Amino acid sequence: MKLISIKNLFIVALLSCSIRAHSYVQNRSQSDAGVQWTSSVSLINIYVNSTNSLGLTSTDVDNSVTTAIAQWNGKSRISLKSNPTPTINQEGQNEIYFSSDPGIFANGTGVVGVTQVLFKNNTGEIIEADILLNNSFVDFTNNKNSSAFLGNVITHEMGHFLGLGHSQVVGASMFYALSRGQSEISDDDKAGVYSIYPTGDSSKGSLTGKIVGGNSLAAVFGAHVQAVSLKTGKVAASNISDIDGTFLIEGLSRDDQYFIYTSPIVSTAGLPSRYSNAKFDFCNSSKKYRGSFFQACGAAGEGFPQSVKLNASQVQVGSITIRCALDVPVDYMQNKGSANFDFDLQSHVASGLGNTFTGYFSQQEIDSSTISHPVIDKFRADFSRVDWNDYAPSGVNLYLELKILNQAFFSPYKANVSIGRLTTGEVATPSYVLESDGWMNIDTYERKLINRSNSSDNDFEISVYPESMKPFEFPQSLPVTSTKADYFPSSSNFEDSTYFYLVSASIVKDNGNGTFTPVSYKGQQLTDNKSCPDAINTYALSTFSATGSNTTAKSSTAKKKDGFLGCGTVDMNGGPGSGPGGFFIGLILSLILCSLTSSIIKQNKIKTL
Repeated sequence: MKLISIKNLFIVALLSCSIRAHSYVQNRSQSDAGVQWTSSVSLINIYVNSTNSLGLTSTDVDNSVTTAIAQWNGKSRISLKSNPTPTINQEGQNEIYFSSDPGIFANGTGVVGVTQVLFKNNTGEIIEADILLNNSFVDFTNNKNSSAFLGNVITHEMGHFLGLGHSQVVGASMFYALSRGQSEISDDDKAGVYSIYPTGDSSKGSLTGKIVGGNSLAAVFGAHVQAVSLKTGKVAASNISDIDGTFLIEGLSRDDQYFIYTSPIVSTAGLPSRYSNAKFDFCNSSKKYRGSFFQACGAAGEGFPQSVKLNASQVQVGSITIRCALDVPVDYMQNKGSANFDFDLQSHVASGLGNTFTGYFSQQEIDSSTISHPVIDKFRADFSRVDWNDYAPSGVNLYLELKILNQAFFSPYKANVSIGRLTTGEVATPSYVLESDGWMNIDTYERKLINRSNSSDNDFEISVYPESMKPFEFPQSLPVTSTKADYFPSSSNFEDSTYFYLVSASIVKDNGNGTFTPVSYKGQQLTDNKSCPDAINTYALSTFSATGSNTTAKSSTAKKKDGFLGCGTVDMNGGPGSGPGGFFIGLILSLILCSLTSSIIKQNKIKTL
């Protein structure tokens, strides 16, 4: 893309700010149109110049680009193709190249990647887009286990190239801060690009509903809504509630069930200005509402998230209340601290097998728990009275599939889990999993074989004890070279002050090919929250300013020390019909800030990105 130097243009609006993460929000133009490639485009050519002064070979760069393209291709109707080129800054071409432009990569900014998008303001149609890489960033590496892996930056920037904004979902490629694992896109990334460029895939569906609060069921604007997969235990997709409280989460597999988790967005900075009026202080003493799961009303529903099955192309879940406190099951709370395994998650199920509930550890429990003297939560999953022939023919291997999740919800501790049964006693689960993209997964995923010849052996006792992630108390089970930021990137901005976890237990069968299929989960009648709204101080907003980016010039606050991905929109010329081609020239500058801090000195704070 050949553009006139920014210095020689009148800048109408400049938004260059420290962005906290959000769900897969689509970038928007000044007129509030979604920024995306037109429906007539199915294949986009990208011209790659690998020349750099950083010691990266052309093979290094080309491999990273090719791998990044493979991540995004096949996830929507848009395909990308790379082509080598000996030149840069070509008019009418989409490009990837290294740049030393001081107007973008000024000394000390820590910016390592920029995506420039040229689009029509009135429609949001993308005309051209470039990805620029900082030719002075000496920390670029080919090591997938480093946050400065070149593939992390290119894959992330391609998401912006396609029109995606930033994500609040930990582990997503579009997560705003440079972190491990961004070279491979997550389910949230996949759902995001599919929602912009759908293919009409009948195996995909959507969830919709309304976020409310207070006795009047006031609409809550700006709530982050996540759909957590029963199958994978990961966030499948997410979005942000609109001015009327409604939300729509698209691109979900219909062959699954989902738990809905709502929380305030961390910051409205960097989002389209329609979100600038979002309010969160609806609880007593003007405190923010907290993250919570969609559960049924009444004591029987407390602490038991409802699962939503996509039995149609779009499922309406009704009203979901925000909450001011974490709900846990009543008898879990009554038995907390007990030496016995008296809380049975299966005893709360009217039909089917399996259940899901929330547990927690207090700050005092986290601080006092040690390996030699652990604080332990105990519960059981009793399937000793089940006739397994009702669920699968004899000879089919069935398993208890247990997931204990806290990483996805920024609940910053290491949960150590052991599962006991009559024949083997307690068996500890793996401490962490290093995934193929370098992401360090510390959530627990475990399967235990159902004993079909001795039903009494299927009474499982589960113990969970926490380890602090503080630097001087770092879990001994994790690599000594890792830091808290490897597991909870930008944790100082996202940490949940209540150390909670989600337990999901279901019965699955072995398909004999390395895959497993659920055969039973609890039966339930989905009910909404109209009769039990929380957050009594909630009030609805009547309007938002639908003007895309801010219209007041701001200096950049995206400094090296902040560790945030700064995203800016530069709007040049005066409006529709003026300037080249009669459209605004918009620069969506997706800036990844990367650490220049010495890797030798470990500090008690998030790694600067």
